[in-house]
Amino acid sequence: PQVHIFSLREVADGVFDCWAVFIQPWGPKAYITWITLAVYIVPVIVLAACYGLISFKIWQNLRLKTAAAAAAEAPEGAAAGDGGRVALARVNSVKLI
Repeated sequence: PQVHIFSLREVADGVFDCWAVFIQPWGPKAYITWITLAVYIVPVIVLAACYGLISFKIWQNLRLKTAAAAAAEAPEGAAAGDGGRVALARVNSVKLI
């Protein structure tokens, strides 16, 4: 819209200035709204969405790695939720022999 709105005008002899010409009375308000949306609001929304998705993927990956590490540390013969008591009982039995 800048090409249609702004133009050079001679304000004095040999002195040119950039002027905005709005045909409708609501033109300046529409122009400011458009520029605010295009330059500030839309980019902030896009950046926030991208950073949010990146953060979510990092959190998801970290959660999966933590769960995999916890599963790898659990003893093979231990039942779920036994707190490793079966493995400890095996160790104690082997010590007795």
